[in-house]
Amino acid sequence: MARCLTLLVWTVFAALLMAVCLYPPLDLIVSGWFYQPGAGFVWADHPLLQAIHFTAVRGGWVLSTMLIAGLTASLILRKAFCGVSVRGWLFLLLTLALGLGVVVNLGLKDHWGRARPRAVVEFGGDRPFTPAWQPQARTHKNDSFVAGDGAFGFALPALAFLLPVAGSAQQHRSRQVFYGLCGVGSLFGIARIIMGAHFLSDVLFAALVMALVMYSLHTLLLGWPATRQRLNLWFILKNPS
Repeated sequence: MARCLTLLVWTVFAALLMAVCLYPPLDLIVSGWFYQPGAGFVWADHPLLQAIHFTAVRGGWVLSTMLIAGLTASLILRKAFCGVSVRGWLFLLLTLALGLGVVVNLGLKDHWGRARPRAVVEFGGDRPFTPAWQPQARTHKNDSFVAGDGAFGFALPALAFLLPVAGSAQQHRSRQVFYGLCGVGSLFGIARIIMGAHFLSDVLFAALVMALVMYSLHTLLLGWPATRQRLNLWFILKNPS
């Protein structure tokens, strides 16, 4: 059953990613579910969605501060701090700093030039809709591609990389934590779609970008065998040895 559910999750993700690339109007269709002519994106100011957005905006700074403190303590003590090694703390910190900070915010969002849903002509704005894969001349900073809140959410599964996977109980817990955090990360992205701040493709590509950053950093800092072990576990290709 677990293998089937895992296959279903990643099949749906891959299918959606392919769909928004091959059929860009899908972005407009999904965002249109939450738009009312004359009223705009009516859920944009909902307290719950605003709270989720606030958590993402402030959460990056709060987590970064905590990770810097953990890394500093581990360096001073010259041993693991709170069960996390120096390389582990560095992995978590760089996932946020490089993934969310550099690649997503300074790189893509400030230079890709894609208008947000609430800004495009189809939803009452004055900017043209463009497919996710088509960069535009930069006219605004902090644009739609990719979703910053989604990227923050999809950085959270990095915590699962540091859980031990020595026995079957630990492997089961690691898998639960990984998919649980993926689910939490999805909520940040979904909230922004409902608010008219991001398209579906912005969220999907945010997940892809953060996954590539995480796997690359984990391999670089903790070694490919450790990364492969977790990939095998979470994708249920085989039990890690």
